[in-house]
Amino acid sequence: SEAKLKKILDNTDIDSLRERATPRKGTALSTYKINRIKAMSNSNYSLSEIANALGISTSTVSKYMKGVN
Repeated sequence: SEAKLKKILDNTDIDSLRERATPRKGTALSTYKINRIKAMSNSNYSLSEIANALGISTSTVSKYMKGVN
């Protein structure tokens, strides 16, 4: 309902809401995460294990393992 939405928005940090609702300009991973992907891949971790450890998707892991930035 509209009243419930107003109550939620009244108790929300508007800047945080805007940041979450606005599409990201760049999707590049940090150097640390890229290096972790390479290290974990060299240690025979699976795509899923790497993704879970770094909090990213398996498709992102696969992309960086192929060297596609």
